[in-house]
Amino acid sequence: MDDLVRLVYASEATFDAANQGVELEVGRILTESRRNNTRAQVGGVLYYGNGYFFQCLEGQRDAVVETYQRICLDPRHKNPKILLKGFTKRRLFQDWSMKYLPTEKKLRDFLAQHSLTEFSPFDYDREMVGRLLIYFQQADESGELAEHSKESPTAAPTTAATSAPKTGWRRLFNR
Repeated sequence: MDDLVRLVYASEATFDAANQGVELEVGRILTESRRNNTRAQVGGVLYYGNGYFFQCLEGQRDAVVETYQRICLDPRHKNPKILLKGFTKRRLFQDWSMKYLPTEKKLRDFLAQHSLTEFSPFDYDREMVGRLLIYFQQADESGELAEHSKESPTAAPTTAATSAPKTGWRRLFNR
């Protein structure tokens, strides 16, 4: 797997969460991305907060690039900006076709530990992006985010890393 890559980007939502409901729009995005990502063997994590999307895509280089290009055309967000990209030896989010992590008090606590008052991914440097990725991975593996639910083993190809039960907020959002 010499061309396994990780790409992290942020973008601004174009929908009004108060009027349309975050759950409805994010649910639609997740349904589409899980279908497409499973087929392309791309995995990752999605976080929505404070009007921003923060997403990590992992997989083979061509599949990740194609997925990101398709995402950039989605009218539900604007101003996509790549925060981190590069080759990797293993996936952080191996078994997730696309995991959704909802806003949690623990994330606000995590941000406060780094002297941040709100979720604002366009302002993060590479180090903070990396810390946030590790936070999402570790919070899920430790069960800090919510109840446990196991994702389908076909969601992403197996690489290095061990398989652990995944936590969830609602069954629809957590895969």
